[in-house]
Amino acid sequence: MLISAGFILLAIRRFIEYIPLVSDASVNRKVYIWIGIAASFSFAVGLFLIQKIFRYMKRGNSRKSYFMRSFREKRVREIDLQRIYTMD
Repeated sequence: MLISAGFILLAIRRFIEYIPLVSDASVNRKVYIWIGIAASFSFAVGLFLIQKIFRYMKRGNSRKSYFMRSFREKRVREIDLQRIYTMD
C-alpha cells in the first residue's frame, strides 16, 4: 500500500509540475519538495515492509515443507513395512 501511495504522490508531483505549463498559476516550491520527500519516504518504508513480509513467507514455507517432507517419509516407511509384512 505504501508503494502505491508513493506512485500516487509521484503522479501528483508530475501534475503539479505540469500546471504552470498550461496556465498562469504558480506552484509553491515547498509543496513540490515535500511531496517528493513523502513519496521517497513511502517507497523506503514500503520496501522495508515488503522485505519483512517475504522473509516471513519464506520461513513459513520452509516449516511447511519440513512438515510435509517428514510426513511423506513417514508414510513411505509405513508403506514399505506393509509390503514387507504382506510378502510373507
